[in-house]
Amino acid sequence: MNNYYGYISNCSNPKNNLVPEESVGLWTSKKNRQKIEKEAHLLQNRVNLLQQEENRIEKKIFETKKKMLEYIERKRKDCQEFSEVFFHNFLIKFLFLFIA
Repeated sequence: MNNYYGYISNCSNPKNNLVPEESVGLWTSKKNRQKIEKEAHLLQNRVNLLQQEENRIEKKIFETKKKMLEYIERKRKDCQEFSEVFFHNFLIKFLFLFIA
């Protein structure tokens, strides 16, 4: 409560039941600063977590691309081997027709 002398009543301290308004303003400013610093720290932690998640996702994308390229190369080799075997078998059968 404000009184006529510009002081606020402080019931928690019976010895000094009057606290200057400037002290309350400083206390409020300190608490606000602490709250803002805590929020800034929490935001920085959130940014760090998001960066870690981004790195994890980029690594997963890289691994997926690598597996895809390996799969494509394996399919290409399989098709090439199949073509070679098919062509070889075809030549043998074709030549066998002329020999027989």
